[in-house]
Amino acid sequence: MIIDKLWDLWINHWQDLGLIGVGLSAVVIYTLQERAKRIDAASLIVLQIDSLQNRLRELSTYIGEGKINSVAFYEALPLIKENYWDKYKHYFVRKMSTKDFSNINKLYDYVYIIQEQQVLIQNLQKNDFFIRQNLVMNSEMQFIASMLQNTGGQHNLK
Repeated sequence: MIIDKLWDLWINHWQDLGLIGVGLSAVVIYTLQERAKRIDAASLIVLQIDSLQNRLRELSTYIGEGKINSVAFYEALPLIKENYWDKYKHYFVRKMSTKDFSNINKLYDYVYIIQEQQVLIQNLQKNDFFIRQNLVMNSEMQFIASMLQNTGGQHNLK
């Protein structure tokens, strides 16, 4: 009896039931894809935070006796190229405590401050090099000019 009613339901409404099945499978697939995206994003963020911590430890070794090893700091690679936290934090807003969210934001803020200082130091070192180069060039030009004035502009080729 129940089987007959189910069979009649299937025969009379197979298109509607098929549409419901397709819709449910689309929802399941979408949910699984979004879950996979969150997992991938979390993996990228965790890996980047681990890398940032290692790089910050490395940079801290460039500071000794209150001075920065300018050569090592100049040659150091940038701390961060792509900020995965800014890119994916919307996945974790509701799943994290406010304190954890704030701590991760602070870490990335500090990383950007350090990176800005690194770029500033690199630019200062480049400018220092060019200033020294110009000073040497100007000294050479003055020396050549004074030698030409002392000789009266004549060349002695003996």
